[in-house]
Amino acid sequence: MTKKFAVCFSGYPRFVRTTFPNIKKNFLDGLGDYDIYANLQWDEKNWKGSQIHHENNIKYETNELEDFKELYTPLNMVKCQVNEPFVYDTSDYDKLSAEPDMSVTPEKAKDIVYRFKSQYQGIADCAKLVENPDDYEYFIRMRTDLIFESEIEMKDLESDGVMNQNGHVAGADRHWSDWFLIVPTKHLAFYDDLAKVEDHFADGIIHMHKIIENVGRPYNIEHYEFGVGTPSTSDIFGDLLQTRG
Repeated sequence: MTKKFAVCFSGYPRFVRTTFPNIKKNFLDGLGDYDIYANLQWDEKNWKGSQIHHENNIKYETNELEDFKELYTPLNMVKCQVNEPFVYDTSDYDKLSAEPDMSVTPEKAKDIVYRFKSQYQGIADCAKLVENPDDYEYFIRMRTDLIFESEIEMKDLESDGVMNQNGHVAGADRHWSDWFLIVPTKHLAFYDDLAKVEDHFADGIIHMHKIIENVGRPYNIEHYEFGVGTPSTSDIFGDLLQTRG
């Protein structure tokens, strides 16, 4: 029997216990039939005390990988693949910014290429953990630190195109974001195309929202206000931090 959703977590596990109750109550509980897959990066030897995210000065205090396994395994988790930090050589990248409103140093440009490749390849590889993609109707791109403003019910979802949380928190003209995507199974190639970071930055560094727009156009991508944010975009993240257990 076909299930509706393959929920794909990727990247580093971050703020897992902080956001889990929010993700479960406001999102997973409204999906109906779903399975969870995870393709996570984790530095088993050096995680303690390391910076949790380049946009957040908080340090890792607990083993977030073990937190993730404990909390999500009971929720239909089919597979969890754990990898060492991503290795990708950007030393030969010699472009700067292609955007008139963005200036980057050569070192920053290399860092941006690395981070985007690490993130987007992780998303594509997570989708590939599913042995029989046609067992599902949609593949959802998830981060462990997502925050949902209110309950969403999607068990009756019907969409022919890629669905994307808008990026309006970063600017009214930034209609696209990369933290939450719903992709119909017939459009799974979208994730592989997203991982072609070398092509996206061939002429220089461009904005994330432009990448999503460019890659999504052939897949009929549309942006929506799902009310899902990240620690750097959500107004309620601070409240969740104070109540985490």
